[in-house]
Amino acid sequence: MKIFLTVVFFLILMSTSQGQPLPHIDSLKQAVSNGLPDNDQLELLLEISGYYYFSKPDSALKYATKALELARALKSTECEVKALGNCGEALRFWENIRER
Repeated sequence: MKIFLTVVFFLILMSTSQGQPLPHIDSLKQAVSNGLPDNDQLELLLEISGYYYFSKPDSALKYATKALELARALKSTECEVKALGNCGEALRFWENIRER
């Protein structure tokens, strides 16, 4: 019963927040362009791309691709895998949007 309520709560939360920008998404974008250390910049790019792949898959792909390039430059296999996953999710949702 607890799991069921948790899932229902999560679905309601996702449906009400779909398409609404996070209050801090603009500040995350600003922080990326402010010359943060590469590791911090990489984490921000991953977070932004993860946020966008449901509502704006093209933007998600843009940020995930930047994260992928930076992860490869830093030789961070873990972040490279996360960036590739975000690219895949963005492409999956992009295809779903195009099929409608």
